[in-house]
Amino acid sequence: MNIKLGWRGVAMLVAGVFVVGWIIVSKVESDAKAAASLVDPTSENNVVNQGVEHVGQALSGDKYWTLGGWLYDWTHNTAQYTAPTPLPSPAPDATHGVAGGGA
Repeated sequence: MNIKLGWRGVAMLVAGVFVVGWIIVSKVESDAKAAASLVDPTSENNVVNQGVEHVGQALSGDKYWTLGGWLYDWTHNTAQYTAPTPLPSPAPDATHGVAGGGA
C-alpha cells in the first residue's frame, strides 16, 4: 500500500492532528479544573462538604444547615437562638429620686 500525500495532504494531516490534540487538551484541562473544585477543601462545591450538608439538612429539617454553622453553634453553645439579654435600668439616684441624679 503506497499512499502519496502531496504537501497539501501533509498540511491537512498536520492541521487535523493539531485540532484533535487541541480539543483533547482543552477537554482534559476543563475536566481537571472541574475535578479540582470537587476536592478543593476551601470550595463550597467540595464533594464531601456537599454530602455532609445534604445529610445534615435532611436530619435537621433546616435547608440552610451547614457543618460550619453547626460547629460554631456547638462550640459556642448557641444552639438556641435567643435574643440578647437587655441591660438593666440604672438605679434611681437616692438624693433626687431620678435616674441619673439630675439637678
